[in-house]
Amino acid sequence: MEKVNLGYSLKNIPIPSQSSYLKSFISKVDSFIHRIRWKAYFFDKNQEQDNVNETKANYGFKSEKSPPQHKALIPFENDLYELINTITFSRHRNSFQKKLVADIKSIKNSKSVLVPADKTSNMYKLSPESYNKLLIDNVTKEYKKKQPSQTT
Repeated sequence: MEKVNLGYSLKNIPIPSQSSYLKSFISKVDSFIHRIRWKAYFFDKNQEQDNVNETKANYGFKSEKSPPQHKALIPFENDLYELINTITFSRHRNSFQKKLVADIKSIKNSKSVLVPADKTSNMYKLSPESYNKLLIDNVTKEYKKKQPSQTT
């Protein structure tokens, strides 16, 4: 069991990769457009005073329907998607961010397991076999396995 001290809080979040950032950004933009389309649809529906009750039991769940595309929103949506295409990334990182990336890479490539200690910020590096043995020893210290016929 080897004590590991990273020298910074484990709550620090590293800068994501370009591909993961773009995936998340596209997902959020798509969700935003989805919500705007629903707002425009219901705004137009209320303006027309079309009070046909088409209630369907969703039982508290969100609707699986997709909103119709609104003619007035098409230029806005196109500009928003074009904005995503024009994003450029810079590679300016300070030494702390470089250290975070290096530590993450070494942890991912390591064969050992990092285990947090109880009630402290200490981390320990263990092999998976010794971690499993330590876990089983600590659990069976107070609890013993019994046969089903021995239970009362």
